Amino acid sequence: MNAVLDIPRAEAAADDGPSPSAAAFTRTASPPRGGVFELAVAAGPLRLRIDTPALRHALDAAIALQRCEPLLLALEAWLRQPLDWCWTEIPRAPAPRGSQVRVPWRLDPGLDGSAPQGSIELPWALLRALPTPDVALAALLQPPLVPAQLLLSRPRLQAEELRQIEPGGALLLPESFQPAWQGLLRADGEDGDGAPGVPVRLESPLAPRLGAVSGGSTSYPVRPEPSDKPRTRPVEGPAAQSGDRASTSSARTELLRSHGDHGPSCEVRLDLPRGQPLAALAGWQAGAVLEDTGPGASLWLRAQERAPALCLARGRLLPWGCGWALFIETLEEADDATLPVA
Repeated sequence: MNAVLDIPRAEAAADDGPSPSAAAFTRTASPPRGGVFELAVAAGPLRLRIDTPALRHALDAAIALQRCEPLLLALEAWLRQPLDWCWTEIPRAPAPRGSQVRVPWRLDPGLDGSAPQGSIELPWALLRALPTPDVALAALLQPPLVPAQLLLSRPRLQAEELRQIEPGGALLLPESFQPAWQGLLRADGEDGDGAPGVPVRLESPLAPRLGAVSGGSTSYPVRPEPSDKPRTRPVEGPAAQSGDRASTSSARTELLRSHGDHGPSCEVRLDLPRGQPLAALAGWQAGAVLEDTGPGASLWLRAQERAPALCLARGRLLPWGCGWALFIETLEEADDATLPVA
């Protein structure tokens, strides 16, 4: 275990008065800083937080880091490389939004009865390239349940097709008509272009089964080019029979117009009412069936550079011949402030 502490150490004074180096150290060591250390690996930055009183000197930081040695040694064994931690306050290598997860940790109480604790931020790309933590490291980590998304389909709908979406209608999922239908499990925030994740087998979309991650994260597979065959269908359901057809809001109409005739790129997501285990999102549970999924699903406008993802409609999965469709139950009204900038 190594550490780089970016505060100079004070030199012993040669006389009763403070030496220039000691005075410089006093100025540098104030104000106090938090117990935050970081380093960079190929997959992205790692950030270690230690719950500790404010640190004023490099010596304080070194002592705080030393108290966490069991965790640091376990991390080095897991990553199979030495870790040179740097004491910092402002991130030197900010991570892209949604690319990391924060995992709490806690050590056994020491001789003084205190138990060092804190959290570590790890890149998803790194987790998906590593094996399951061994017993020594797993005993120190306290993985949380993570809000997640299960991507079922990524249709590129024409603007006219989006205008036809209304309660009582159905949106066909083209990928579900192909052999070996595969989805993608990812953490909330991993929704940009080329967003990685864990492959999910969808032979039965209401009982999705985790696939294996090979060589790191998996991107959503490219589906066949859309045909000229319409993908939206009217369905005679309760919403249609009641005449409860929501008219398209002016904001939604403007959204469609901003993307031209080709329409925006969309996603259909299966509802995950609860957070998912870290092990599932890291790709360590290949073959396991995800619990508490569906049958609710929703249609989303994909996130763009200057706008977050936006929900357009909600409903439930509906078998459709040899494939599946999203039965539309409600439309989500978009505020003008949430519309992407064209």
